[in-house]
Amino acid sequence: MNLMLITKHNLEASMGLHSYELGMNHMGDLTTQEILQPYAALSSPDDHQRAPSPFAGTSGAGAPDSVDWREKGCVTSVKHQVKEPELRSPVRGPIGPGPCGSCWAFSAVGALEGQLAKTTGKLVDLSPQNLIDCSGRYGNRGCNGGYITKAFEYVIDNQGVESEAAYPYRAAEEEEEEEEEEEEEGSGEPI
Repeated sequence: MNLMLITKHNLEASMGLHSYELGMNHMGDLTTQEILQPYAALSSPDDHQRAPSPFAGTSGAGAPDSVDWREKGCVTSVKHQVKEPELRSPVRGPIGPGPCGSCWAFSAVGALEGQLAKTTGKLVDLSPQNLIDCSGRYGNRGCNGGYITKAFEYVIDNQGVESEAAYPYRAAEEEEEEEEEEEEEGSGEPI
């Protein structure tokens, strides 16, 4: 079904009806249910409350029509959250790498990377794996999903998050290392 949609769209694009083309990827042949089941399983946490915050905008300066944060050096490279083991369809068999439901961790570190770059001028790849492995006591569930707000709570309490270089992504959960072991191994200071 998706391949027919892609082919039709690209034919229309060649006739000038669309300004972009579509392409097939590892998720292109999945049904909506196959996509959502492993990736969209959590709802908002029950204790999520947002405190009111006053907006202190600048007077006289209008907002720009758009901002490309890539041009401002505040966006790291695109990441891919799935690696082995292989995801299988009951009908079609192997369909690509299996999921680690870690989009929440990638979203959290992406936001933090942008703010870090905007504030310090340093663009650093931060570690989603650090959040996957270590923020469980905040209500996150590793590869089974989590919440960006809970990830931020962990980062605040931990006074930072590791860099991707110090704590690389594995697309799997591992037990949080004891702090003494981390210090002995020289895993680095949180950023």
